[in-house]
Amino acid sequence: MFNKVSLFIIMLLASTNIFAQNAGSMDLPKQPKTYRHQSSSEIALNVFVDAQGQALEVKLANPKQYNTFSEFALLRAKKLTYPIKLVKGKPVKYWLKDYKISYSVESKSSTK
Repeated sequence: MFNKVSLFIIMLLASTNIFAQNAGSMDLPKQPKTYRHQSSSEIALNVFVDAQGQALEVKLANPKQYNTFSEFALLRAKKLTYPIKLVKGKPVKYWLKDYKISYSVESKSSTK
């Protein structure tokens, strides 16, 4: 009749279908709790830039400033390209101090 793999696949599909039907009835939060009291933020970072303008290291300029946007700012800063600094005509590594990244979250009013 059915081998073990076939039975496993049938049970997996059945459980997925049941989960999908139940998932539609779950109430989702209207606004994430982490953003409820904060709509914008400016994060100051210190970025160690290599000779090609890529971030080697990124730190919060003020660790006490940590908030919900800090992780986003750190990740974004690692992917950006920065100006190349020249000393005697040659590119060098350097620290870019107090580089600012701003974020804002806009909440839309409910139409109920």
